[in-house]
Amino acid sequence: MQDKENFLAMLAAIVDLAKSQDNIITMDEIKELLDDSAFTEEQMEHVYEYLAANHIRIQGYIRNINANDKSDDITTIDEEVENDNDQEYIDDESKKVLQDLKEREERLEQEEASYIRMYLEDLELISPMVEGEVDSLICSLRKGNRFAKERLLELHLRTVVDIARSYQGRGIIVGDLIQEGNIGLITALEEICIGSNRVPTESIPDTIEYILNRIRESMEFVIHEQQDDKILENRIVEKINFISSCMKELAEEFGREATLDELAEFAKIDKSEIADIVELAKDTLSVSHDEE
Repeated sequence: MQDKENFLAMLAAIVDLAKSQDNIITMDEIKELLDDSAFTEEQMEHVYEYLAANHIRIQGYIRNINANDKSDDITTIDEEVENDNDQEYIDDESKKVLQDLKEREERLEQEEASYIRMYLEDLELISPMVEGEVDSLICSLRKGNRFAKERLLELHLRTVVDIARSYQGRGIIVGDLIQEGNIGLITALEEICIGSNRVPTESIPDTIEYILNRIRESMEFVIHEQQDDKILENRIVEKINFISSCMKELAEEFGREATLDELAEFAKIDKSEIADIVELAKDTLSVSHDEE
């Protein structure tokens, strides 16, 4: 059961990373996230097919040709998989795990769609915009009119939803994108109200475009922030795996757990950093604290 959950988590990490990169992922990135040595070649092919079926391109991968394939051409994974029924040679457990992941993604999509629907229903209560209202409100806002700010906020809430939808599939749920977009919207309106030097004042369209750009910037910031977090997380996992490998090698050599000093010297990593890594992964790593 634990192996199944770990596999699901690894696949989810691969899908999330690919979606954050416009549905593109490299073979090296997959190897970093998925221990391919633990799976058979057929199982790995199934993983690749699963990603392709979800419109994820794998750079550098060439699909294995089945003996039963009618075409002798080599087909790259960049092409869309049109038929999933050719995966029957994969063991039932692998199929079940991938099906669970697919159902998880479908539930998430349904939840996001439900969230957007309810959110838009709430926005229906806002009085519709009248012709020329936005231009008039911006002029008033430039003079510090707080009522104009509140009304412009209302009128742009639906726009925030539309922009958030355009960023779906980038690793952030739509609810968080809308929240970040609303923060960007409020910030832009406040900057216009106080007369910030950042706001263009040449024309009303320039000011409106500034508001839209601030909404986009807020969403893109949180997307990039999550990507940076994943990169950092991957590096930490790599260090944990490296330290674990060093510890096993020293244990075989010494016939006991290595000390921090021995491990630091062997791994060529600062002792305090190793102590932090061991503490972070204390459920899987342990060292002797006896000093030599």
